[in-house]
Amino acid sequence: MKYNSIEEEEEDNRFAIIYSQEKGDLRIYLPDGDLYKGKRDPVPVGGFIWNYTGLPYSTNKDDSIPTIEIGNKIGRDVLELKKEELKKLGYRGVERLLLVTRRPHNIPLSVQREGIGISGKDFIADRLKAPILNGAREEENFKKYLESNKILQPLDLGYKKAKIVFVFPERYGIGTFDDLKENLDKFTKRNGGKLRIASEFDELPYYALEKFGISRKFVYLEKTPGKTEPYAILQEVDGFCDIVETGSSIINAVDENGKRLIRAIYPPVMISTPRLLVNKETYSIFKEFCDELIERLTEGTKKVKREYPIYWEDRVDPRIFETDKIQNEKNRNRTFAHL
Repeated sequence: MKYNSIEEEEEDNRFAIIYSQEKGDLRIYLPDGDLYKGKRDPVPVGGFIWNYTGLPYSTNKDDSIPTIEIGNKIGRDVLELKKEELKKLGYRGVERLLLVTRRPHNIPLSVQREGIGISGKDFIADRLKAPILNGAREEENFKKYLESNKILQPLDLGYKKAKIVFVFPERYGIGTFDDLKENLDKFTKRNGGKLRIASEFDELPYYALEKFGISRKFVYLEKTPGKTEPYAILQEVDGFCDIVETGSSIINAVDENGKRLIRAIYPPVMISTPRLLVNKETYSIFKEFCDELIERLTEGTKKVKREYPIYWEDRVDPRIFETDKIQNEKNRNRTFAHL
């Protein structure tokens, strides 16, 4: 089984000596990203939803998710809860529970080995190499693909929809994937036969481009752990594939004259939301616990959504797909409308 890092493999090997599913020990992998806890938002919906489980958020100390004084802290990112503590919280069938904080893009592979976790659809698809993108039918195929990889997806938490988009410099005039295909030879001729794309993803950009008729053999992927916009603006790559929550960084990337520097091409290749993942074997061993957790998260999601529905809406500004010309015409029309 593939590990995300040497450190993670060492951690798992160390835990395997002490903890195992066969002994009644269960792991829940919780993402440390702000998207899931909602730390950057006025309303931390991710934290509010998790509160309905009654469980601590690992060793979390954020104000958005109250720290529950229970359990035994193991290292920096692991909290152990024992059988009697879990009974007090209304959970049964588990001897020991390990709440492990982990980077969201590492969680899918962890759950593929064992346990429960929360991660975004984009990271799940990328790390498990799922060649499935948008649409209702694709969503069903996505769940089937996960099951073929030993994972169940019992719940789509649905909040903070993010779009996965490809973005290119405005000067290229590329607004659709058809435009990109038509101009592909211009990029490949000057780049040693490759379209250069920056992204934090490993596989998702390849699958997305292949869906729109561009073979991966014509693509060079530049892995970027941080912000990707500067790579395209500074012409270190031709474009980038990134997660967009609001689109403000794309819209606000302008030159000294206020002209847009970059634009997303239409359509987005994926709409991503946080998903609850459960390893199939884990579910069969800890069915009672898993069902209780799923029920609480489902109820929590419904209640938080009723109170804060805006966080389940599409918050990506559609102007990320528009040219300067279209935006200027819209602004002019709005001005004339007030005359």
